[in-house]
Amino acid sequence: MAELDIDAQVDHRSPEAQGIELERQHKIGPAAARMAGQGLESERLEEHLAIARANGDPEQLQAIEAGAAF
Repeated sequence: MAELDIDAQVDHRSPEAQGIELERQHKIGPAAARMAGQGLESERLEEHLAIARANGDPEQLQAIEAGAAF
C-alpha cells in the first residue's frame, strides 16, 4: 500500500479482538447460491441473508444476490 501512496493500516486481529460483535454465519454453499441467482428460495439462504443484514455487510448481500457462494 505504501508503494501506491495509500495511507491506511490493516488490523489483522479477529473482529472479537477488535471489539466488533458479529453473529456467526453458516456457509450456504454453491447450490444455495445458485438458487439465489435463479430467484429461488432456500431456508439456509434466508437465514444467511438475515445475519448478513444484522451484521451490516452490504458487499456480502450483493454477492449472494448475484449468486456467489460463501
